[in-house]
Amino acid sequence: MRRARWITAFAATLVVASVAAMLLLDVRSRQQALPRYAAHDTSPEGLSLALAWLRERDAGRSVASVTRSADGLAPGSVVFRFTPHHVDTKLDELVREARDNAREERRRREEREREERKERGEPEPPPVEEEEDPEVVLASGGFRGPWPAPTREEWAWLAQGGRLVIGLEASAAGLIFEDVTDGEPAKAHPWPRGVSLLKVPKPRVMSGGPLGMGHALFLLGERSLVHRIPVGEGDIVLLACPEILLNEHLGEADHLALLDALAPPGRDVAFDDRASLGDPGVPLIALLGRLGLAPALLIGALTAALAAWRCAVPVGPPSDPFREARSLAVDFVDALALLYRRVLGRADLLALQREDVVRRAALRTGLRGERLAQHVEQVIGATPLPHGAEPSEQVFVAELRRMAHAMERIEREKHR
Repeated sequence: MRRARWITAFAATLVVASVAAMLLLDVRSRQQALPRYAAHDTSPEGLSLALAWLRERDAGRSVASVTRSADGLAPGSVVFRFTPHHVDTKLDELVREARDNAREERRRREEREREERKERGEPEPPPVEEEEDPEVVLASGGFRGPWPAPTREEWAWLAQGGRLVIGLEASAAGLIFEDVTDGEPAKAHPWPRGVSLLKVPKPRVMSGGPLGMGHALFLLGERSLVHRIPVGEGDIVLLACPEILLNEHLGEADHLALLDALAPPGRDVAFDDRASLGDPGVPLIALLGRLGLAPALLIGALTAALAAWRCAVPVGPPSDPFREARSLAVDFVDALALLYRRVLGRADLLALQREDVVRRAALRTGLRGERLAQHVEQVIGATPLPHGAEPSEQVFVAELRRMAHAMERIEREKHR
């Protein structure tokens, strides 16, 4: 049974060590496991350099990767939210559906009120001009929709001074993106200061309803490349060229200065990694499988199953639970006793035992000299044997018993 347990423990340790070695030593596996725009990705398509730079610029602030919405962060924080793929938000369809639902609900409510007035015999009120539902207005003009667009709670966080930097490569959240082949980025606004040149690896421009709420910071041709939307004391910055902040391009042109302007010292920074790691509700098994650890998980499961099966199969006769397990200690004491009996005589053994009683009595009572000798004689109940006299076997056993009782009396006196 012990050998089976050792084998199982060794197999489990080997699995854990293999996984740890793969993650620590294989840089390529880390780079391939994380998708584009991951905050901890050290490949050319990651944001690890931006993360490290912001931490180095201000060690006193918080710079971290999160997988939750920005409304739980402190006011004044900066959140970078990039998505490497097309997110089908269908904002226009959502707005249209919300408007139709609001009008249908209003129509039903007015019909119920009209029928109630007829039953009470009240006159019809004058018609009022139909107003847009506030939620519909917020959704259509407020850049509201599924992720990566800000949620209703994030709008309140933005109004308190937060900044949301959204980088997209494809149409999403009511924005339309179009790739272009000619033109150079041109600055269209004094902010951010110190940033005048951008080197865009894949030129694209954006258009759409949400852009009417703000102003362009950089243009490519006549359309926006970088756009800012003020929201209360905060703002939203839209990037049609999020590639400029990747590890591969961060050191080019004024990209590093743009990063400093978007997240100046003194403001906490969070990288929204939901596009790379998923929402907090993603199961741990799915996340580990996404990171390429599925083979290790399979080996670990097989090892656990083998260990459970091996421990459930008895081998050999059942062991006695009451047997003495300290065999080495027992054998050592027996051997030591035989050695003493061979080397020392009975009188010498009794003398050593009497000295042990004297030392124990001195420790317990604190007596010394004549008073200690009188106390020992009183406890033992006999005087020591004459020097050189060899006692018989019966006398030897009786003296040992008397000294053992004396030890017990001394211990009892201690607890009184």
